[in-house]
Formats: sequence, structure tokens, C-alpha cells
Amino acid sequence: MKKFFLVLLTILLMVSISTPALAAQVYPDVKVGHWAEKDIAKMKAKGIVAGFADGYHPLEPVSREQAIVMIIRTMGKGEEAYGKKLPSNFKQAEQVSSWARESVALAVQLGLLSQDDINNFRPKEATKRYEMAVFVAKALGYQDSGQVSDLGFADEKDIPAWTKGYIEAVRKEGVMGGLPDNTFCPNDPLNRAQMASLLAALDSKLDKFSHRTTYGKVFSVSTSANSILVQLENGLIQTISVADDAFVYKGKNTSLAAISKDDNVLIITNEQGIALYIEQVDAIQVPAKTEVRGTITLITRTPSVTLKVYEEDGSSNNYVLSNTATVLIDGIASQADELTVGQSVILTVKGNQVTRVEVWTQALPKEAEPEDEDDYEREEQANIQSYLAGQIIDLNSSERLINLQIPGEKGIVRLVLDVRTIIIKRNMPLTFSDLKEDDWVVAVGEYDKGVLTATSLIVLDELD
Repeated sequence: MKKFFLVLLTILLMVSISTPALAAQVYPDVKVGHWAEKDIAKMKAKGIVAGFADGYHPLEPVSREQAIVMIIRTMGKGEEAYGKKLPSNFKQAEQVSSWARESVALAVQLGLLSQDDINNFRPKEATKRYEMAVFVAKALGYQDSGQVSDLGFADEKDIPAWTKGYIEAVRKEGVMGGLPDNTFCPNDPLNRAQMASLLAALDSKLDKFSHRTTYGKVFSVSTSANSILVQLENGLIQTISVADDAFVYKGKNTSLAAISKDDNVLIITNEQGIALYIEQVDAIQVPAKTEVRGTITLITRTPSVTLKVYEEDGSSNNYVLSNTATVLIDGIASQADELTVGQSVILTVKGNQVTRVEVWTQALPKEAEPEDEDDYEREEQANIQSYLAGQIIDLNSSERLINLQIPGEKGIVRLVLDVRTIIIKRNMPLTFSDLKEDDWVVAVGEYDKGVLTATSLIVLDELD
């Protein structure tokens, strides 16, 4: 009997060691493999959507107040809403839920809501598709989308005429379109799963969470330390801790153990830099989005529209508009032939073409400037770490110090390890006492004046 229990204990230990961590389910009522699962997970990781005590309720219609709260968050203005009050002319303000009032108040201030909404907001009603198109178009900067007579939908007669310009705007932006049968179904409500998909598309356009998004190639994964080392496009390596309940996708919902060295990944973190969402992608496609602010000094229109812009930094450059570029003049959808010399512009440049032109006849909207340029640079570099590869030539276990010889370098680099430093070999955790002279290692951390304070130390079989 004693031998039986020893064998059983051994089997249990082997199972507990070999069984990979289970994939985290986004919500109990969102089945693994649900068509909107990734979008729901992404938007949850960014704090844009939230569930209820018993789940996400993916088939439940989105109420008008829920829609406004989620759109305000997608615009990156969740904190800006704090303390906002509904205006005195907002009818039946008491019908708006307390958790939504600040966002609805900000939506009024930003022009997302019309006077009709102020007079009759109906916060608990399901949001119709045409209403959502108007909200989203305004979030994208369209305050007046112009006149559109025919959108080409089979149910054109059911679409309110005044909303057609907004619907055309969101269709052009690729955020919201028609259905496979060429209908728009303007009066149908959106459910919460559909809303997550729409918000993901809107988020990709507004790009307000780029500071929490990392693209790179996996350098190493430690499931025991729940961390991942990612090599960025510029060659630097970043150490990212992974939340216990992070959502991990490699084709399907999986766990951190499925992510491998050299995988291309997209990672979404919280404000503390801890990964909440990891997705293996086919290729690293960092959004090449550049914003240019300045004044138009010259326009040429053949063979394509080219703007010469005197920029805020004092430089002057030419920019070519794409054939499908969005043009907004004071928030109103316009055409490229309405652009004139002397207009103040904000250009969105992707690749080598302008995809969006915003013209302001008054002054350009101001961005918050860092108080100190050095502070800005430090903030930009805060999450980027250096890495060094070399051979250990000396260790001091009492002070947790290592002297590292870098190949091709005459001097040595001193490594400082503290109790938080992750030490791994072949994804297995080590302690400082496991290290020995002549080990080849890759150290990742903050490098300053010949000393690297290591956040991670990877012991190699040989120098690669």
C-alpha cells in the first residue's frame, strides 16, 4: 500500500509538472473560439469594454449610454470625463445611469450628441445601427458628413436621409459597413459582441493606446517566471511580465507556454507595463502612422494632389495625398479640391502617402506638451531596455555582482542582479548560486556607464 501511494504521488507530481496552464477564458459566457473572442479580449485588455457580474452578455443589445461610454474610452478620453456634469438643458438627466453621466456629459461637450439627443437621449434604449454610425463618425472627427443621396444599399429607403453622410464616412474609414446581403439594416440594434468588433476597428483608426502596445519578435519565454522577452524593431530587447490571467492567442486561445522563440507577437499591457493580451501574428506590422502639423504653402494637383507644408518645427516638406484620403475641414467631410494655400492642417501619413487631412480655419488643436524635454525622452525610453551578450569571468554571490566579458571588447561590464532579476536557462528558472564562471549569458536591463542592472539573465548553451 505504501508503495502504491508513492507511485500515485509520483504520477500526480509528473502530471502537475507536465500539464500546461489552461487558456484564460475572456468571459464565462464567451465560448473559446467565438467569432468576436479576440476583439472582446483586446478591448477588455485596453479597458474599453467591461462585463457584468455573470459575464459579458455578447448577444445583449448595446444601450445608448453604454455605446457612448465605450466610444469615449476608445477615444482615449475616459479620464477626461471625470467630474463632467450634464448641461442644464439636458432633458431627463436622471434617467442616465450614474456610471455613464460623466461620459455622456463629455460627449455633449465634444459634439458627439446632437440637440435631439440632448432633448431626448433615451439612455436605456438599444442603439440602432444608424445611430451608432453617427456616434462613430463624430468620434472620427466628422461633425458634418455632407450630403449623400444614395449609398447603394438594398434597404436604402429605411435609412434616415440626414444620416447617410455619416454612414458613408464610417464605411469609407473601414469601421462600419453594410451586411453581406447588401443591406444596412439601419434600425436593427447592435449586440455587445458586434460592438466589440466595431470598437476594435475604431481603435485601430484612432490609435489612442499605442503607448500600451508592443510589437516584436520573441527572444525568450519563461512560463515559470510568467515573463516574455521581446526583441523590438530597433533591435533592443524588452522584458515584459505577463499577468496570470492574460489572454494568449496563437491561432486560437491558448497559454503562454505555446508562445515560442522567434514568434512575432502583438502585446497589450496595462499602465504598469504588465501584459494582458499576447497574440502571435504572421508578421510584425507596426502601424506606420505619423502626424504632421503645419500650414499649406503650395498645392499641385497633377498627376496627384501634393501639399507643400511649412511645419511647426520650421521645416518645409511635400506630401502626396492618396486617392482615398479623407479630407475634413472644421470637422466637415470635404474634397481635396477645397484645400487652399494658407490653411492650417493636420496630416496623417502612412507609408509615403497622406491618408487623412484635417483643416482648421482657426487654430490647430493643441497637444499637451511635456513640461521638460528631458522628462519626455526619459518617459519614451522608460520601457525600452538594453541587452548584452557575453561570458561570465567573475561572480560575487554576497553582493550579487557579475563581471561580464563582451566578445570583441577590451573592458568588462558589471552586472547587478537583485532578488527580482529573472534568471533562466532553457525556460527553466535558476538562482544566482546556479551561475558559474565561463557561462555564456544574455543580460537584459538598464545600462548606464558600464553597469547594467539586470531585469533578466538568460544562460545560453553557447554564444549565438
